[in-house]
Amino acid sequence: MVRIASDLRKRTPRIVVAGDSNDYPAGGSLDPLVKNTKLTDARSLPVYSGRPGTYKTTGKTEKIDYLLISPALSRRVKAVDVNRKGYFSTLWGPYEEIKNAAPADRGLLQASDHHCL
Repeated sequence: MVRIASDLRKRTPRIVVAGDSNDYPAGGSLDPLVKNTKLTDARSLPVYSGRPGTYKTTGKTEKIDYLLISPALSRRVKAVDVNRKGYFSTLWGPYEEIKNAAPADRGLLQASDHHCL
């Protein structure tokens, strides 16, 4: 991933790396990518004021999904948010169709066990 991001930066200063790393911040799997490419987690920018995590109850240790952006983009960001409506929780209001937290394989709706950046 570091090589891909570095190659992209040679072609354009505007890079976005987004997705589920399935690793917590202390796990270190993103360290080489962040340290070697100067990408910034969009939720570390001052315009983000929401909950830290993207999984289950969204605590600091439940941050496993990332939106990493290059310096050229981070200077232009006006807003960062997380759409949590696809995940059932009493902490926020899910989409109307989502009635509980049971997995979709039991015929009940839940978009994902992750919250979209």
